[in-house]
Amino acid sequence: MEKRISSLENQTLKDILKLKNKKYRYKENTYLIEGYRLVMDALKHRAPVAQILVSDVFDLSDSGKAFKKVFSSCESLIDYIILPEKIFDKLADTETPQGVLAAVRIKEYNFTNLMKEFKHKPFIITLDCVQDPGNLGTILRTAEAAGVDFAIIIKGTTDPYSEKAVRASMGATFTLPIVQLESSAELQKLEEYQVTHYVSSLQKASSYSELSYDGGTNLIIGNEGFGVSEEIKNISHHTIKIPIYGKMESLNASVAAGILLYKIAEKRLS
Repeated sequence: MEKRISSLENQTLKDILKLKNKKYRYKENTYLIEGYRLVMDALKHRAPVAQILVSDVFDLSDSGKAFKKVFSSCESLIDYIILPEKIFDKLADTETPQGVLAAVRIKEYNFTNLMKEFKHKPFIITLDCVQDPGNLGTILRTAEAAGVDFAIIIKGTTDPYSEKAVRASMGATFTLPIVQLESSAELQKLEEYQVTHYVSSLQKASSYSELSYDGGTNLIIGNEGFGVSEEIKNISHHTIKIPIYGKMESLNASVAAGILLYKIAEKRLS
């Protein structure tokens, strides 16, 4: 349904602005996405979009007209809200807004149900206290591309549904199931499904190329500064590392995750 709103005092816009706060995102189970490509991908993958907001300038542009055709073909009823550009810019998170954003419902998953679905020795990535939203989003994007079945986020990791993390994920949040756990101890339940935990670390580790990753595989990536928690180290089955040939002591978390994800994917497919 199309409507126009011309004031930030409108309750709908007040509620949209609140979604920039993590506490409210989870209270409403809704997050914001911004940008032409990201919103188009949400529609393409039939993400549970609740509202679309566009600037009046975008609405009248060629891109806006093309976008509206795609939107019109959607089966579900989604509010389509047109705003004056100055008001839209106050809602936008980017420095140069493209004129379109959307509110999307968070899909809730638990790994008990996912394990029943992925009976084929699942490929999982777990993120433990990863703090940078850009790193987190990039890891999720790479994980989806590498064929990971689902991701696990341990409490203490930055919010995967923050606007910066969602932008970095480039739509992975629409297609990659994400399970959020209160405690790393819950990972032990995966062992009931013969899943092996592989922790990325430089200490007392085997080279990533030495292992086979044949069965259920859970790659665990830790904090950018201090790695994974002691609790996770205690339940891990293998510790793996990427050889460093130059003078750097370590790699960026998302780069390391990308190398490991694709090495594991190659080994599992060979």
